[in-house]
Amino acid sequence: MIVTIPHELENKIVALAAQKGVEPSTFIVALVEEDVEAAWNAKAVHGTNGHHKTDDDYDPNALKRATERITQRTRAEREAVRQELLQSIPPPLPIPEGKTVFDMLARIRGEETEEQVYAALERLS
Repeated sequence: MIVTIPHELENKIVALAAQKGVEPSTFIVALVEEDVEAAWNAKAVHGTNGHHKTDDDYDPNALKRATERITQRTRAEREAVRQELLQSIPPPLPIPEGKTVFDMLARIRGEETEEQVYAALERLS
C-alpha cells in the first residue's frame, strides 16, 4: 500500500518520530495500528455496521439536552453553580518567609538576540 501525505504533515511525523527515537515509517505504522484497533474494537462493541445496539445506553440527543439545560438556567441556578465552583478551589499556598510574590513568578529570560529566538522557533517547527 502506498500512501501520499502532504509535505507539512511529513515534517511533523519525522520530528515526532525523532523525538521518540524511532524510524518515521515505524512511527506511522504504530499510529495507524492504534486507530485501526480502536475502530475495530468499537465495531465489535457497537455491532457489525458500526451503529449502536438498541440495548446499550447510547443517546444521540444527550449533548443537545445537556446544552439546553445549561443555557436555560435561571440567574439563581447560575449563581449557585458559580458558588459551588468557587468553593472547590483550594486556598492559595502561603508565600515562603523571606520571599515576595515576584520571587515566586517564573522568570522570563531576555538575553537572547532576535536571531537566536528565530533560530529556536525554526528548530521547533
